[in-house]
Amino acid sequence: MKQEYFVVVVAHSLRGRLRRIHIPHQAVYAILALALLGGISVFGFVASYARMAWKVANYNHLRKDADALRARYQNLQKEVSQTNQQLASLELYANEVSVLFGLKQKLQGPSDIAARASWSRRTPKASRITTSSATPTPWPCSPVHRAASTRSMALPTSGPSMAGC
Repeated sequence: MKQEYFVVVVAHSLRGRLRRIHIPHQAVYAILALALLGGISVFGFVASYARMAWKVANYNHLRKDADALRARYQNLQKEVSQTNQQLASLELYANEVSVLFGLKQKLQGPSDIAARASWSRRTPKASRITTSSATPTPWPCSPVHRAASTRSMALPTSGPSMAGC
């Protein structure tokens, strides 16, 4: 004789009474199938959540790296800007020195740099040189010295010679 149900015996602890519950095989199989489906679903949710948490951690790490790179890039831009300013200043000073010593006749380079040099970057010595008075300067061959000597000799000097000094 084949039974088509399971018998579950439940005993009440206070009254000592036994109770038999008949559960059909199909109900047990349906409960097992639902439990298996629920386990697979929970595993899928946990795996999805773990993958999402891993992606968020990677995203946060990449964001920190991007912020660090952005800050480094801004620092490098600032350094490049300062270096370019120093280079322009040194080029300007080199041109001014070469003009003062008579190696060049005029300031070379872009006109805005030359204009800045003649108006904004004057040193006390440079301002003495550009005045119209013929006072002596510490420079051996300054334009003021040259202008005073050419006025007194009435002969213009040609080129960067030291004869007019």
